[in-house]
Amino acid sequence: MIGDRDGKENKLFVIFIILAVIIGGLMLLWGQYNSAQQVFEIGFLNYRVDEQLANDENYIFSEGDAAKYNDMLASANEWKASAGGVEKSCTGETVTAIFGDFAAADISYTVYDQSSDTTVFLLHGYNETADDAAIFAPYWWEKGYNIIIPRLIRPMGEGVALTTFGVYEQYDIYDIIRAEGLEQEKVVLHGRGTGAAAALLIAGNKDYPCGIDLVVSDSVYATLNGLKIEQLQAQFRLGEFLTGSIMTKIVNAQLGFDMSDIEITKAASASEVPKFFVCGGADNFISKNETYAVYTEAAGEKALLTVDEAKNRMAYTESYFGSKEYQSKLDEFVYNNLK
Repeated sequence: MIGDRDGKENKLFVIFIILAVIIGGLMLLWGQYNSAQQVFEIGFLNYRVDEQLANDENYIFSEGDAAKYNDMLASANEWKASAGGVEKSCTGETVTAIFGDFAAADISYTVYDQSSDTTVFLLHGYNETADDAAIFAPYWWEKGYNIIIPRLIRPMGEGVALTTFGVYEQYDIYDIIRAEGLEQEKVVLHGRGTGAAAALLIAGNKDYPCGIDLVVSDSVYATLNGLKIEQLQAQFRLGEFLTGSIMTKIVNAQLGFDMSDIEITKAASASEVPKFFVCGGADNFISKNETYAVYTEAAGEKALLTVDEAKNRMAYTESYFGSKEYQSKLDEFVYNNLK
């Protein structure tokens, strides 16, 4: 009798251990899923992204950088007031056709026209606005070119705004080019971060040739998957194994693309479009090594400038208040490659 009782107790103990392992595993997976969903909402849907980035010392401006950057924004606002832009919108037909109804949205943009045969698109970075892109505008306006500044974030309602790190945004650029009838005109794309990725992706996209004549790529990342892993580790202290893998599946299910397929290096190598690369030597948010990797693989005429003292989003501003190297090197590149 005692032996039978001991056997039953052992069986119950084994069953208890198995149930504990199963329940623990399910709880772990549930926790990892919730973490992945939260990262997706912050990263792609920009839900509470300001709060997240406000705690990232590699993203926020120092007091000195903020003062200089605000001066650039003030100059850009003065330029906008004098240039007299026209607000427009067009339907994001291409993205909707490829990725489905979830991506459907009107694309808003402002056109500044001075009757040139060359139009420059200014493309803002992650968690930036068209105002940030406008800091580049006076440079191009003085050359006599038209300027278009799109909003590269899709309003999704209830305080949610979608960004796809260049994937959808590249097709938005294509739709604006078609809407404005620029297929036979010269087109320059000058982008930072997400905007730089979108510029290189559409320039190297053989399915949607739209006659890009020159790209300025400021602080670009090499692959979307690599960026995801880097930000998971840096901002969320999370690993790729579970959280990152689950987030990849969430992106694929909800947005219709696989992050591992989005390689900016491959796009840069697929196009002979002249490319001017810039990065901040002190940028610890998007490392200069990311830009170096894309530059190394890029085809066609290319140049690379590192603004040594510049942190995240500060390459153009540091150069403007300092050596002017960004502007002078770009002058030379434009002169030699924009025929």
